[in-house]
Amino acid sequence: MTDSSVRRAQIAFLVILAVSAGQVLWWLIDQSLFARAVHDRWKGLYEADVVAAVALLDRGARSESIEQLFPHLEVSLDEVTVSSEALATLEEERRSHINQYAWEGTFFLVVILSGIGVILRSVRRDAQLRRWQTNFLSAVSHELKSPLASLQLAAETLDLRENDATHRKRLVRRILADVDRLASMVAKVLDTDRLDQRHVRRQRQRLSLAEAVGDSLAEQELRAREAQVEVHVDVPKHLTIEADPAGVRAVLRNLLDNALKATSDGGGQVRMHAEDTPTGVQLEVADDGVGFQPAEAKKLFDKFYRVGDELRRRRQGTGLGLYLTRRFVELEGGRITARSDGPGLGAVFTVTWPPITAS
Repeated sequence: MTDSSVRRAQIAFLVILAVSAGQVLWWLIDQSLFARAVHDRWKGLYEADVVAAVALLDRGARSESIEQLFPHLEVSLDEVTVSSEALATLEEERRSHINQYAWEGTFFLVVILSGIGVILRSVRRDAQLRRWQTNFLSAVSHELKSPLASLQLAAETLDLRENDATHRKRLVRRILADVDRLASMVAKVLDTDRLDQRHVRRQRQRLSLAEAVGDSLAEQELRAREAQVEVHVDVPKHLTIEADPAGVRAVLRNLLDNALKATSDGGGQVRMHAEDTPTGVQLEVADDGVGFQPAEAKKLFDKFYRVGDELRRRRQGTGLGLYLTRRFVELEGGRITARSDGPGLGAVFTVTWPPITAS
């Protein structure tokens, strides 16, 4: 849904709300007039009864008989009037009738307003998701085009030129890095589809967090070295988590990948620190990279969400890594948070796996 479609939907909802409000207002006015008419009709009947009672008195009827015949009248000193209680009852019935319809009208408006709010929020969310999907397609196109072009150039260089061993090794390493980049992107897309379709089969095992972090770091060692990023690891060997190995690998790979991207300008540092806490095993992945606005902390884990404008963004990414990370962590009953003091001030991502349950 385009922005113009969203605006048309908003205008339509406002029109519906205005019409509904007008209908309720007319309803209340109509019922108020009806209640007043009923009140006046009964008051007229009471006054007619007063005339009849006076005629009976003139014919010699006793006051007691008239009060029994007309319980809503008062007879004193040969004077007949409508009792104050009867008039108060009429007025109370009129107010009760108006209040009843006022409450019903208000409830009707609240229901309409709430429904429109929910629908409007869904429309906005859908439009936002579509924008993110458009950004995702742009990012994927770039992610595919860039490594493919690099692969083609490296392959042509190997084929057309006589290269020494050092140059050939450098080209092979570039090819392998581009292949890893493509494989990582494809893995994220496939993982996203599996999670969305709920086709994930988990095999919970007890894992050494230090070994899992070490394996993930080994996969990214060459990339970190080429980007001149120092990675400091402080993960005690005794820390154990109970989780699906594939999910843990995806979590660590995506967090480390995100940290390296944030410090890809070179000379940055990434710190991985873990400890045992009362709520479970906690892992922090901190970097001194680009950071983000604190208000964007929760949005970072939305599917396709990427900070900034797609056309002006320099860093790679598809907007799926942190989404996958959150989903895999939540599947294990854990939680993940992100915090930053602002752009250029680095970021900290904290994952907490729940304590191991006794078997």
